[in-house]
Amino acid sequence: MAHRGVEGAFGDLAERRARVDSKYDKELEKIHIAFIEANTGEKMTGTFQEWLKSGVVLCNLINALQPGSVKKIHPGSMAFKQMENISNFLTALPAYGVRPEDVFRTSDLYEGVDMTAVQLCLENVRRVADMKKKGVKVEAQAPQRNPVSLPKGSAKLGEVKAPASSGSGPKYAEAKTDDAAYGDLAERMARLKSKYNPEVEKEVRAWIEKKTGEKVEGDFQAALRDGVILCKLANAIKPGAVAKINQSSMAFKQMENISNFIEFARGAGISSSDLFQTVALYEGENMTQVLLTLDNLKRKHP
Repeated sequence: MAHRGVEGAFGDLAERRARVDSKYDKELEKIHIAFIEANTGEKMTGTFQEWLKSGVVLCNLINALQPGSVKKIHPGSMAFKQMENISNFLTALPAYGVRPEDVFRTSDLYEGVDMTAVQLCLENVRRVADMKKKGVKVEAQAPQRNPVSLPKGSAKLGEVKAPASSGSGPKYAEAKTDDAAYGDLAERMARLKSKYNPEVEKEVRAWIEKKTGEKVEGDFQAALRDGVILCKLANAIKPGAVAKINQSSMAFKQMENISNFIEFARGAGISSSDLFQTVALYEGENMTQVLLTLDNLKRKHP
């Protein structure tokens, strides 16, 4: 199973992944591959995670099972478009009959951090499909979301497709309902939060405000989540770095802003190992890595 690496920054993440991977069932993966291929007519290429990562196959799957579930499927290679595909697939599952607590997080698949959760979700999809095929009535499930604190002008819950929610305040995102099935996820979140440095956050806030001329108020993750301030920071450091800043409340537009900032940071000399992933900020699941990226950028461009 392929995993994208931040192990170098957080040794406990490697430990957590090893524990999660130990629960992964390779035989069940074969069943899921056959199930997806039979319903979509597509053949697997690469690893299971690589095959599903763009979200296209998953969208085709749910549309085959329940036509019209996903109205638009993005075929592109842009990260935020692929994450939107995954999010749209997840959003469609409750209406198909999969319980909200049985869906995975976008990053579980996209970054390969918890393919066991992905497997659990797909098994539930397969079981619902089997029940419907046998004529068993499966009721649609009401989507459930934890309350979140969003920055002014950002999307309402109905507009944000990602099933994971970002928290407010210094705690950031609490692990979703996966915690009940995978206690090590809560442990990992606690460890990451214990490494978060509020003093460094204050310094980074002041630096961003100085560079952009804008106040960074309230919860740090909420203030940065739509990517607008980050894009303005990039343009303050290098005029024209981000040609277009999306002011939209749509999730994929906000993720595009974040993605554009990350590409700027990469070009500005921040090493790949020090860069955060789009979902680390957008879903608030690793603000320690976000802070690491910004602090390194501050040191290079004081």
